[in-house]
Amino acid sequence: MKTAVKAFKGLDKFPFKLISDNSTTDFDLYLKTNNKIVLYSHTGYNWRQKEITDLRRQGHSNFYTKESDQWIVNTYSSIYDLTAFPEKLTQPRKLTKIVENSKKLLRFIYSNQITAACMDRAKVLANEIVHTLGEHPEYIHRILNSTQTDIQFYEGIRVSTAIAIRMGISQQASLEHIALGGLCHQIGHRNVFLNPKNRPLTSNRTQRSSMAKHYFNSHQTKAIAKFSYITKQIIRHHRERLDGSGYPDSLDKNSILPEVKIVSVATIYSELTAKTLERKRNSTFQTLKWMSTNLVNKKIAKEPYDGLVKALSLPRK
Repeated sequence: MKTAVKAFKGLDKFPFKLISDNSTTDFDLYLKTNNKIVLYSHTGYNWRQKEITDLRRQGHSNFYTKESDQWIVNTYSSIYDLTAFPEKLTQPRKLTKIVENSKKLLRFIYSNQITAACMDRAKVLANEIVHTLGEHPEYIHRILNSTQTDIQFYEGIRVSTAIAIRMGISQQASLEHIALGGLCHQIGHRNVFLNPKNRPLTSNRTQRSSMAKHYFNSHQTKAIAKFSYITKQIIRHHRERLDGSGYPDSLDKNSILPEVKIVSVATIYSELTAKTLERKRNSTFQTLKWMSTNLVNKKIAKEPYDGLVKALSLPRK
């Protein structure tokens, strides 16, 4: 429904095809009608396909967006292309696009509110990486050993998915829960200050209290309301440890879901191989050796650790 009228220069087109039924958009959308630019919908507007169909019948084919919103619009468009035009991308290029869009989407989440629209796109990325790596496991080694980011939470989707596949998990739904949890596991951190020295196994009482509150809030947020139970558990409990020393709920090994244990291993590996303000990036060999000596069967499960080792190993010819 039209909400305001505003003269505006420098608008970019936003095709109707990028809007799906029962979806939301994270930016204002304008409509050109009677030689005027109409502010048609505000950020957070919920769409129905019938509304888009009616607009098409009236002769419209696209909305317009502000230039300042173009980077997130481009990200959404790129995610749409992954599913609408899969034949245009080689498998390696598709995997690269998935990782690139994951970074952009998380950047938006960390600089804005966590929205249902973002989470819908996150689901698409999780489904696509599971489908692609499931059909082409030979690319697992390549995707894990490609250029790493200095920010560890960007790595979650590819490391978690790779571990799960190398563990022999083949059920599509389970892999998608893990991939989505790997992508979104840190969404609550946007409101929490993290000391660069803070390693995944250590934190003082104040930090633990803040983190416990963070996980409760992220677990309850409306934006992830449509996520599966398993994905929500990953978001809340990926910092739990087998010996009960983790947080926020101090779960023991019998209370932590297998999927959570996978993302826990992925998170630790990603953090230890990321460059921080305090230290250089650890090598893969150093990290695996340290994890094997200090964590396996003590704080993290052996099965996902073994899956990580397999994922990082060169594929057999």
